[in-house]
Amino acid sequence: MNPSQIRPLIHSAGAAAFVAAVSACSPVEDAPSEAYNGAMTVEALTEADLTGQTLDGELGCSFTVDDVGAVFLAMGYVADEGPAMGLVRAGGTVHRVSTRSGGYDEMIDGAEFEGPDSGSDVEVDIDRTSDEPLSGGESPAYPGRITIGWRDEEVTAAGRWTCGP
Repeated sequence: MNPSQIRPLIHSAGAAAFVAAVSACSPVEDAPSEAYNGAMTVEALTEADLTGQTLDGELGCSFTVDDVGAVFLAMGYVADEGPAMGLVRAGGTVHRVSTRSGGYDEMIDGAEFEGPDSGSDVEVDIDRTSDEPLSGGESPAYPGRITIGWRDEEVTAAGRWTCGP
């Protein structure tokens, strides 16, 4: 499913519908939330994780890891100086993160996100690793790398970075 199919779901039903749509193209079902065991891994976002969560914006991006699912979701407004907002799961908990500024435009080629205040230890760094898309269409996926830092730990994974309408 591409972002043009996902965007109406976000506006009508919120982030939970967004992750359901993104996850529909991955093999992972709703994974149960497990207590953090001290070994950081890349964790899929589930519908249960996102119930009641909202992301404002007109366009979105997602990072998907094979055999895991959607691990990061973000929304932002085009040509906006406000931050893009995202959701990531680290240590068994869903965390809100944001860019410092730039809205959707800041995310297209990858971006750095951090927790909403100085008390948050979550950082997400997404790099688009090639300018060659993995597929065609209006919102093609690009190869990418996500690094999630939480507390004093860090995990990195390769996957697909998809942005668009």
